[in-house]
Amino acid sequence: MVLLMVASAVGFALKWVRLPYSVALVIVGLLIGSSHLFPRVEMTPELILFVCLPALLFEASWNIRLNELKKIWKPISAFATVGVVVSMFITGAILTHFCGLPWQAALLFGSMTAATDPISVLALFRKLGLEKRLSLMLEGESLFNDGTAVVLFKMILLMTITGNTLNAFGSVYEFVRVVVIGAIVGLCVGAFGSRVTRYFDDHLLEITLTTIVAYGSYLVAEQLHSSAVIAVGVAGVVVGNYGSRTGMSA
Repeated sequence: MVLLMVASAVGFALKWVRLPYSVALVIVGLLIGSSHLFPRVEMTPELILFVCLPALLFEASWNIRLNELKKIWKPISAFATVGVVVSMFITGAILTHFCGLPWQAALLFGSMTAATDPISVLALFRKLGLEKRLSLMLEGESLFNDGTAVVLFKMILLMTITGNTLNAFGSVYEFVRVVVIGAIVGLCVGAFGSRVTRYFDDHLLEITLTTIVAYGSYLVAEQLHSSAVIAVGVAGVVVGNYGSRTGMSA
């Protein structure tokens, strides 16, 4: 409750300080965390990846319009795949050269930091009034780069633990496999959820169903050892563009 009040106070203070809200929250959060004013909050991988991530990804992908996405799918695909891989290798090379980290450990760190979040940048874009196409490109890239980064992280972590070297062909095949299967899972679960909503007109049931689609696509993809992040993103795009328009109440 105190943290919520602090967040509200930050928003109120921004009337006098020209700073994006998300940036201000990060700064205040860092100050509170480093000063140890509140008891430590443990953020476990399970809490972030399973409880928080599916809902956040589904909500973000829901709001992306497919007709606009089709116009710029090439740069989004390039940035979200090749761009993330290039970023990982550049970060790994810098850490290996200047910090003396082993190559695989440096790549592991690079994969963790390659998937950037555009919230602060998008806030600046809106303030500056830049064209919507650029904002949509950033938003679309940020939605799908998570899937690429998670896949890369898991692959390199497995290689680090087992001691295997980086095999180019095997790595590309594994990457394509988990991404494609994840996308197919998201497409199937999203289409099924969209179809089911046409048989009833109850907003409470519709909200429950979208929650099931978000977490269900994640769980199914995990069971198939594919990209759960890609699955949730694709499911959100399908339901947001098809299900919400054909069978859901306002």
